[in-house]
Amino acid sequence: MVGRFLQGATLAASVLGPAIVRESFPERIAPLAVGLVATGSGLPGALIPFVTGPVIDQFGFRFVFAGLAVVMLLLALAILATVRESEVVDRGRVDYRGAVLLGVSVAALLAAISLGPVEGWTSPVFVGLVIVAVVVGTLWVWSATRTAEPLIDLTMLRNRGISVGIAVGGLVAGTGTTFLIASALVSQTPESAGLGYGFGLSGAEYAYLQTFYFLGFLIGGVIAVRCLRLMSYVNLLFTGLALLAVSAVVGALALHQVVVFGVVHLAVGTVIGLFFSANFNFIFSRSPRNVDPRRAASTSPPRRPGSRCCRCCR
Repeated sequence: MVGRFLQGATLAASVLGPAIVRESFPERIAPLAVGLVATGSGLPGALIPFVTGPVIDQFGFRFVFAGLAVVMLLLALAILATVRESEVVDRGRVDYRGAVLLGVSVAALLAAISLGPVEGWTSPVFVGLVIVAVVVGTLWVWSATRTAEPLIDLTMLRNRGISVGIAVGGLVAGTGTTFLIASALVSQTPESAGLGYGFGLSGAEYAYLQTFYFLGFLIGGVIAVRCLRLMSYVNLLFTGLALLAVSAVVGALALHQVVVFGVVHLAVGTVIGLFFSANFNFIFSRSPRNVDPRRAASTSPPRRPGSRCCRCCR
């Protein structure tokens, strides 16, 4: 539990990383760099079957966690040696009250959703957790609107570009997670179960199938900037949604063809990566110029005067 909590805390880097890159890189290559940082996790994901499997077979699963710790240490040293300190200095304060209130509210809501099927959707446990989430969440909003330097500056949501970008980002992240859950269910269900689907793959075999998804995720991040130069952000969203719809239909018709199912993984991963990269760049282009990216982990760094990341920002 403690390990998972710490792992979740590190997810802030998935937002702060692109923000720092956008702030530090030259204008000409910053959008592409942001895309690579946003979807670069696809590379280790694609290598999982070729690295993690043999390591577990030879040394056991505990060695994977120890190996990750060593890798993180080496990466931290590499960052210290190669990445210069940001020229933007923020003397602001940390909104500890907002962090606690928001954390409790979100934790209560997630606990309610997780325990609802077990305890019952009308049980005292579920209702109590929902009440805690709503009350504490309301207190957080009250606190954020009355704090000089809130954890998340809610006034930025008045910017239509930022609010739309955040909403789309959440939906895309949920879509990717939902697809992987459904994919695991279809892939590892034995065909003999008689459910009309299932490949009966082992965990190791399914990892190879996931390779296509993560490879597509990385590819999508690379091509996003080029796509935004050819079409607007809105048109890109509709194009991506169309591709997801086609992939869903093909996937539903290919529940007994593992090769086609792998191609669907590649297509869906590419679209999700495309969305992630494009969304970061879109939010960056719409962020007010006087906003420091580190003031709010859910938003993006300020756009430099005269900067344009793509056609949709003009």
